[in-house]
Amino acid sequence: MLSLSNTIALVYHAQVVLTANGAGKMQCCLAEMLITSPSALKRLVKRDSWVVLNPIACMRGLPSSILWILGDKEDVSTRRFVAKNTDSSKLLLSHLSKDEYWMVRLAVASNPNTPMSALKRLRSDVDFYVRTSAIATIKGRQ
Repeated sequence: MLSLSNTIALVYHAQVVLTANGAGKMQCCLAEMLITSPSALKRLVKRDSWVVLNPIACMRGLPSSILWILGDKEDVSTRRFVAKNTDSSKLLLSHLSKDEYWMVRLAVASNPNTPMSALKRLRSDVDFYVRTSAIATIKGRQ
């Protein structure tokens, strides 16, 4: 088992390398392989660095409590990854659908688990892309 500091260093290094190569999805796979201990995960989400939080936010199988912690982080990109995560609860997605940043709302609008009430609100969002995505998601369910 890797120590917490080694895990953070590996995630950071991988994120820098993979981001430079444009392979963002690989970040999540790497995070899933490295972070196997629930206690390590709880310690990591207390940090405020997007470098640590973003790969965790897109991991599959996270407990709802961890997703809520990440969904309330100050960093917009972390909230966006939580909004994209199909394991995010309907209540969390509804909460994130009211985010001040359009990128977070866009991720919510395209998440297949977003509740219909949130999608109906987002289809009249001020941002064109959010509206378009919400309408497409609604049509995809019909």
